[in-house]
Amino acid sequence: ILKCNQDMNNNNLLANQYLIDNKDKIDELNRTFASLVVDLYGEETSGSISILNNTLNNSIQFELQTKIKNDSSTGIGNSKILCFSTMLLFLNKVNIDFMIMDNKVLEGIASNQLANYFKAIHGTDDFQYIFTINQNELNELKTKLGDEYKSIIEDNIVLVEGRLSIREDEETKIVARDIKEFGEQKKNVLILDITNIDDNQKEKLRGAIKFFTGERNNIQVEIINGERKDMAGGIYLANGTLEEFKDIIGNENARIEQI
Repeated sequence: ILKCNQDMNNNNLLANQYLIDNKDKIDELNRTFASLVVDLYGEETSGSISILNNTLNNSIQFELQTKIKNDSSTGIGNSKILCFSTMLLFLNKVNIDFMIMDNKVLEGIASNQLANYFKAIHGTDDFQYIFTINQNELNELKTKLGDEYKSIIEDNIVLVEGRLSIREDEETKIVARDIKEFGEQKKNVLILDITNIDDNQKEKLRGAIKFFTGERNNIQVEIINGERKDMAGGIYLANGTLEEFKDIIGNENARIEQI
């Protein structure tokens, strides 16, 4: 027991000296975090970081505390995560130049505060910020950002093409196949015209669509029947797939178009 107490005392002395030796770095953390809190909430709200030597038994040596004035308000915990993560990005020493934030981190943070945050980080060209934001939040941000919405948000939206992976043994997730600038995107669509085909052909066509449908779908299907046009889900289009549809309903009735 005496040996343990002696080791703990020695560790506490070393920890205290470490905090003294790194005071300038800790002050930089504090200033950066406080500045981000002001960006988010305005000058009337203060934030701080403190690193304490935890001298209690059976505890982690250093205790990191983040504080934002009005700690009890809704969304304050997520605000701390957002400001702390951004601070780490700004001050990192390992060449990490991007940050990914899930939509859950933004929950409870008011749209006007998010608008302030996006205005602040928009000028930091050295970093890339990736946020998953639902449409309702985007609509609110558009109102709060006004004319700046296009340069801050709209010009930086990307289009993610992929599929949903739904399995019983894991959470539902999006598996991305391609990520590109949003802009005005054209996509290929498989056009199947059934206006003049018979019931036998229709039955074979239904079987073919079902056969080529699966998790790897990569093209949408549009069914034309006279003047009516209906989207009919998607299929996996591979080499030879289009020819199979042409064999069933005729060359003139199966084609790929860009829309």
